[in-house]
Amino acid sequence: MRMTEELLREIAEEYCLSYIPLGELARKHDFSKTTLVRYFEGNCSIKLSPILQQLVDERKRENWIEGKSTSGNLGNKKFSEEQIVSFATYMIENNLTLNDLSSTLDVSASGLYGMFNKDVLGEELYKELQDHYAGNKQNAPRRR
Repeated sequence: MRMTEELLREIAEEYCLSYIPLGELARKHDFSKTTLVRYFEGNCSIKLSPILQQLVDERKRENWIEGKSTSGNLGNKKFSEEQIVSFATYMIENNLTLNDLSSTLDVSASGLYGMFNKDVLGEELYKELQDHYAGNKQNAPRRR
């Protein structure tokens, strides 16, 4: 699907009027959450009207305050080191990709990737996760 001014306006209005999480809204309209965030932040050629942009920004702030925010909108959801370790372990044990885990947790894949570091995971789990990433890359279908 291709983004148009009209579609962006409709999605933004739906976001402002509903309590649908941004990731779910993006999937509903066949876009990635990251793509939708880029449009909502004005980082694309198609932009929202100033009034609608203000409403979207207010909605993002409300969601962030309510703890529904992820790295894609105004701040990072805070996870304890214990939670991050459990996410990495769950990903490995269930042979999930970063995108699979991202969808499960409704947290951006890049946000998860950033959380998965040696300081938090420890050397052994970090190495195991790196091996897991490498295995997923080898098994991924080739894009053309």
